[in-house]
Amino acid sequence: MSRGSLGKHYYSLMLLQAQVLQATYNPCVANSPTRDVRQNALLMNSSVMQIPEERIIAAKERIEEPKAKTVEIQTIFRESEAQTDPYTPEYVEDRTNGIPEVLTIKDLAYGKGLPASMAEMELIDQMREKRAFDNALPPTSDEACFTLRRRLMEDQEVREWNKREDDIKRLQNERLNLL
Repeated sequence: MSRGSLGKHYYSLMLLQAQVLQATYNPCVANSPTRDVRQNALLMNSSVMQIPEERIIAAKERIEEPKAKTVEIQTIFRESEAQTDPYTPEYVEDRTNGIPEVLTIKDLAYGKGLPASMAEMELIDQMREKRAFDNALPPTSDEACFTLRRRLMEDQEVREWNKREDDIKRLQNERLNLL
């Protein structure tokens, strides 16, 4: 039966029960046609409200649920879009001991150099070498130290330009090999 027909049966059953109660409590109408209504109500009550025995037994059986359930959720977001950048706290520079080494790589961020690959590790090594070189340069206190410093800096600049040229040639060869 559909939900609508059950509602109609329930309504008619309630009307019949109300008529039965009226006939029961009103002795004047005990021998009237409402006596037939009482019998009809009892018959209808037994046919509408009667549940088959197999359904009663099936309802009493306990169904074991699994201890673990797999639940899936579909969203409009991709997993990569839900990922946020890791937290990077603010910092204050303490220049009494010089600039800390970690601040030389502050431009590297998650997705932009971090997590570090071999290329970033080479870049960090080059920054360390440059920092060590800058710390080893003689001061510009007199003329001899100044000329020595200038010559060392020129030699370092030539080495850096040669390194850049080698990197450009390597990248060009990689692109040519792809074609």
